[in-house]
Amino acid sequence: MKSVVVISPSVSGNMLAEAVLELPPVKAARSNHYLIICNGTTNGYLARKLSGGNFEVINFTAGIIQDHCLKVVPGEQRIPPLILKNGKKVDDNYLDILPSLNSDDVIVKGGNALDNQGNVGILTGADDGGTIGRIYGTVVTQGIKLILPVSLRKMIYSVNQASNKLGKTVIDQSDGWKVGLFPVSYGEVITEIEAMKIIFNVQATLVSSGGYGTSSGDLVFLAEGENSSLQILKNKMEVWKA
Repeated sequence: MKSVVVISPSVSGNMLAEAVLELPPVKAARSNHYLIICNGTTNGYLARKLSGGNFEVINFTAGIIQDHCLKVVPGEQRIPPLILKNGKKVDDNYLDILPSLNSDDVIVKGGNALDNQGNVGILTGADDGGTIGRIYGTVVTQGIKLILPVSLRKMIYSVNQASNKLGKTVIDQSDGWKVGLFPVSYGEVITEIEAMKIIFNVQATLVSSGGYGTSSGDLVFLAEGENSSLQILKNKMEVWKA
């Protein structure tokens, strides 16, 4: 059976979060190892599900695109990254525990851009490259699992091309913060396509994006699968919308 489904940004956030929780490495890390949820809007949905909190997703971000501007959430408003050790929340700083992590541990980091080669781009205005700049070398060297939930509404032509064009000192003016784009080729990328396969066993194809008014950020997919699977998908979307 084939069904056209329209997915809003908030539905995407919830869908990506639930898909990440279903990944075997995440399940294992959640029970017996470190699971680190870095700041970000998509990760905010994930952190809410893991912590049982009901905070505003914006408060779980550092940098954010809002009001047509590149902004930074004030430190006093910002919720720190969520760190679980053997399933329990700990108040450690992720930089302090980073050297002790190994391939059984999982870090989840969202992205601001994605290309069709699977490269993820992360905007950063901090001089040290922000969270991704601080962790990437160790993550790659140690083989720490990096999960990157990124919505397909963040698709661009080429992350590498954009990264080579940007940089704080090459930008003359900016709507908000001047930034660079950190390219990430390591890790497992989870989009809505992977999420629908993981959660519902549905094959999804992105067929359109954008809309008008409150639907300006919507994505349109053709979803293919068993009638029962598609009905579960539609029912779950109604829950996420609420």
